[in-house]
Amino acid sequence: MVSREGKTSADSIAFIPVPPPVDPVGHGPDLIVTDLLAEAPDEVHPSVWLFQGTVVNQGSAVAGPSQARLRIDLNNDGTWDYHSTNNTTGSLQPDASEVKQWVGIASMIPDGIHFIEICADIQNSVAEIGEKNTGNIVFFQRLRIVD
Repeated sequence: MVSREGKTSADSIAFIPVPPPVDPVGHGPDLIVTDLLAEAPDEVHPSVWLFQGTVVNQGSAVAGPSQARLRIDLNNDGTWDYHSTNNTTGSLQPDASEVKQWVGIASMIPDGIHFIEICADIQNSVAEIGEKNTGNIVFFQRLRIVD
């Protein structure tokens, strides 16, 4: 069960974590996304999902401002059913991070297994040493518990 502010949710969420990308070799910024989270609605917030991920500069140089994006694949069928608005990430020193959140997404998530993808620097505004490791995914399952 997921709790938010001491309230128990009516949904059961299971996560299958995906390991963070491998650190590429070179000198420069390198943005990755770690610590993905999908939190279900509860009695206090009946139609609000929270999605979050941490953008980390694992490189050796400052990464300038960029944009992060959330996408959701409902029922894990290979199609992106939801695209968020971009979420701005400030400049990040080496080893610095910034938590990105998307809150208030309507409760459109049906029962089933889904996955979210959060990508850093989606507009390629930062010249990184690893341009293919900016996204990460996590699977989650929604099962409504009926009393």
